[in-house]
Amino acid sequence: YGPESEEAVESYVLLGRVSRNVGDVSKAQEQLNKALRIAERNKIGGYILAKVHSAIGEIYTHEENEEDWAKAMIHLKKVEGILRQELNDPKSDVVDPIYLYLELSSVLRNLSLAHLNRKEYVIALKYADDAQVNAKKYAGGNHNNVVVVFGEFTRGSIFQAMGKINEARKLYAEN
Repeated sequence: YGPESEEAVESYVLLGRVSRNVGDVSKAQEQLNKALRIAERNKIGGYILAKVHSAIGEIYTHEENEEDWAKAMIHLKKVEGILRQELNDPKSDVVDPIYLYLELSSVLRNLSLAHLNRKEYVIALKYADDAQVNAKKYAGGNHNNVVVVFGEFTRGSIFQAMGKINEARKLYAEN
């Protein structure tokens, strides 16, 4: 505990997400950047650092301008790398890797949506498919899990944008 602790980093991430959700993007950026500075200063890495980069990336995911979109890609790709590294590390400090699969599925879905917004359908579908693989690892045998269903809707949105209406309808109907 304390102003330079993992708990402080996580608190600033939560505050940043709340600020974003109420529409105060500049306050969200301020709080998330503070979380990142604390994490970097205190060498806080792994899952907690991934959560910081994920929250920062989410702010920029739907932006139209090149600079903000590039920021989203930088942060979301960092999350992807951290989470994949944590999943492959037998000494990872995350108690249950199931949460890593959930977070990885979420960040891959955000990468998919960012590419969908730019009409980069093939790349969007690649990330959506990878998100589904990880969502299914999170859900175990429960393929009606909300994370899996949400992922199928993302894939349906991509097919719809590509003009593949029958494939989109099939995904929507199955879920």
